[in-house]
Amino acid sequence: MSELRIDLPTEQRSFRPGEAIEGVVSWTLDAAAHAVEVRLLWYTRGKGDGDVGVADLVRFDAPASADSQIFRFIAPNGPWSFDGRLVSLVWAIDAIADLKGLKSDLVRRVDLTIGPDGRPVTLTSTALAPGDGADDDGSDDAGA
Repeated sequence: MSELRIDLPTEQRSFRPGEAIEGVVSWTLDAAAHAVEVRLLWYTRGKGDGDVGVADLVRFDAPASADSQIFRFIAPNGPWSFDGRLVSLVWAIDAIADLKGLKSDLVRRVDLTIGPDGRPVTLTSTALAPGDGADDDGSDDAGA
């Protein structure tokens, strides 16, 4: 059975912008692979359609059937991880083995937090100012 692992040397999962994110990706594959990629990415979860953005990646072409490789990323300046009522943004490291001749790839994910003080930003709702065109009745008070 094929196996793919992401190991971070410390149990740290929270990072500040500019900090190094280092780890090891290890695999044992039953089928030949075109490549193994490790991606630093963010994704949204919650209400509505999800979004994904890849900040950086490392690719190991024509990998051996069993191997381990070191990867290193720098936590970017943004976007910051956040928790909102309707949607959240989460950073992650994905390892993907692009297996030859198979319809699905082997994927592993480790979620991370990137933000000031290494914590997600908590979003709060703010009231709109009077006369901004968003009154309860939908009218614009500018001409009143």
